[in-house]
Amino acid sequence: MSGALSKTYMGNTGMFITKSNKSGAARWLFALSGALLIASGSAYAQAPPVNDNCTTATVIPSSAPFPPFTDTVDATDATLDPADPLLSCNAAGNDDGSQTVWYVYTPDSSGFVDFNTFGSTEAGGEELDTAHGVFTGSCGALTEVACVDSGLNDSLDVEVEAGTTYYVKVGQYDGGNNAGTVVLNVEEGEEPLLPARLIIESAENGTSAPIREIVGTLAPATIAAAQSGNALDELVEVPNFMAADGRAAKTGEDIVGSQVAGGGQVKWQGPADLIRVFEGGKNDDNWDVLGTFLAPPDTVGDVGKNHYVQMFNLLTQIFDKEGNTVLGPFPTSVFFAGMSGNCAISDDGDPIVLYDEETDRWLVSQFLADFQDGLCIAISTTGDPTGSYHQYEFDFTGIGFPDYPKYGDSQRTR
Repeated sequence: MSGALSKTYMGNTGMFITKSNKSGAARWLFALSGALLIASGSAYAQAPPVNDNCTTATVIPSSAPFPPFTDTVDATDATLDPADPLLSCNAAGNDDGSQTVWYVYTPDSSGFVDFNTFGSTEAGGEELDTAHGVFTGSCGALTEVACVDSGLNDSLDVEVEAGTTYYVKVGQYDGGNNAGTVVLNVEEGEEPLLPARLIIESAENGTSAPIREIVGTLAPATIAAAQSGNALDELVEVPNFMAADGRAAKTGEDIVGSQVAGGGQVKWQGPADLIRVFEGGKNDDNWDVLGTFLAPPDTVGDVGKNHYVQMFNLLTQIFDKEGNTVLGPFPTSVFFAGMSGNCAISDDGDPIVLYDEETDRWLVSQFLADFQDGLCIAISTTGDPTGSYHQYEFDFTGIGFPDYPKYGDSQRTR
């Protein structure tokens, strides 16, 4: 107790008075049937759980999970040792909360063990958002083996070796401090299933002529009609710019000369200054070129050394970095002109364009839906997005429809 406190309770048998002084000591006085009893002692306070620290970790039997092991601990008064390693999976390794508990386990057999926190609750009884991990080494010099924070109560399968000592830390998600009951279950685990590796060879492939030459052979009227509404007449501001009177700028009238072609003062001083803002392609172009509207337009784009390539549903348009149209808008099937497959005659949408700055190459793709389940992927032969492309058509028949796929870089060995 930090200050003076006095409580008095009256009953049929007498009076009970509790007093404390500022030092934390307490005195109890009882008056029963005229007799006076005086006692003194230390004030009662909750203590952290036994396994509050790594050095006092609760021992998991070496025979676990045969039979399974369960421990339940009141973590209301648990603390966090700042010297403990933080869980890498918890809030990007920044904060394990203020109430953590520890376990230690030296299995007598090797295999997969599941450490889960099923049944853990907050002080109010709601499911506790835990994060926990497994370490090897010794207290003060621990190395993380595995970590999980995928939901509220979590499950973590770890491959353990007989005779190796493992420490298990159970914390809370991202700075939590509302632990009530923490439950750790040690059960038989399962070897994680590796994702099936599916290798699909292209059904058709080839190399296009420069697409600027192919676009030049298309019906000029439709291309000209689409381009007529995309001239760089004026640069407009994005809505989160501020007008001169402090209002959010929402129209060209609010520009107040802050962003104009060839110069002007940029007013936004955020994480990165916008160098150029211009109007790109729009859904109306799909009608002008192909006679169809699609919603949503699935607009994507990427920036290379000298160009910005934009795709919107069935069309592609290429700009220079001043915002001027270099090529298009043209049907994305142009990238596959000359192939004998379906990519050369189909414009089905869900486009993707990516620029790889390491190789100075462009990737464009769209799916096949009308003729088969498939993907059309083209890779530029140079850094010029208006040049020629290596063409690939992948048949997904019997595998499934590749609905708006995403592409990533595989790990490289240098």
